[in-house]
Amino acid sequence: MAKSGTTKSDLYQETTDLIIKALETDPGAWQKSWRSAAGQVGRNHVTGKPYSGVNSLVLFVACINRGLSVNRWATFKQAQAKGAKVKKGAKGVALCYFRKLPNKVDGDDEKSGGMVLSRFYVFHISDIDGFDTHVEAEPTNNVVLPGEETLSMRIISQSGATIINGEPAYIPSIDAVRLPEASSFDSSDDYFTTAYHELVHWTGHKSRLDRDMKNKYGDNAYALEELVAELGAAMLSNIAGVNFLSQSSKYLAGWLKALKSDKRAIFTAASKAQAAADFLLEKAGYKDESESEEEVEAA
Repeated sequence: MAKSGTTKSDLYQETTDLIIKALETDPGAWQKSWRSAAGQVGRNHVTGKPYSGVNSLVLFVACINRGLSVNRWATFKQAQAKGAKVKKGAKGVALCYFRKLPNKVDGDDEKSGGMVLSRFYVFHISDIDGFDTHVEAEPTNNVVLPGEETLSMRIISQSGATIINGEPAYIPSIDAVRLPEASSFDSSDDYFTTAYHELVHWTGHKSRLDRDMKNKYGDNAYALEELVAELGAAMLSNIAGVNFLSQSSKYLAGWLKALKSDKRAIFTAASKAQAAADFLLEKAGYKDESESEEEVEAA
């Protein structure tokens, strides 16, 4: 079994290469609904906790590549603890976590040892013998109770964003989201995912999550901000029970250029997308009772 602790540069590059390969090999996969099996929230099967950031994206790619019907995973040690066994020849998926290094003593001063990017492996539940692989259906958040809005609607209505009518865009100069009436879209899914994309941009304002919004069309910073918006919209759609309709065809070339020029870019984009989605979900009054927690090899 592979060990954790591979050098930071290798892990950044390997994860980035995985995403690049998926984008180049099967661009259409990114157009698939995130309510398909691949679009389910990637969760640890033992704890029920969702994976976040770049790990969520890596598991999404793994589901597409393997044609998996369920997005549930566990570590080798978790399987052992349950009296189960990873099948011979099963291929694990490498995920990432930041491990704190021991503090260093320099004379009378104690200095923080910093953080290092490390890996751990998870195995799909279908590759584990003796495991209870029953998975409850993902709960829908679009059941309307009397006098209440669905979560998909609250993400928009309770965001606090100024929304004006017009072609979809976030306009930093007036800090407003421009969005056509819902009736102008081909479907409610199209409306929601477009709105979420622009709202993720809106979270980047300096008074909120303070991302660099001064990028120009065609440069890497622009491409990465669009990737943040795309991933954030996918995360929101997934949680809200909306069929995510990707806009990736507009930005694919820019993403590939940015990812190939910076092996850390996908980590940054996924982290910022997660923060944006969490920001909007909190505004909407949503809380995943299991809470997000990255598993480590020792789990």
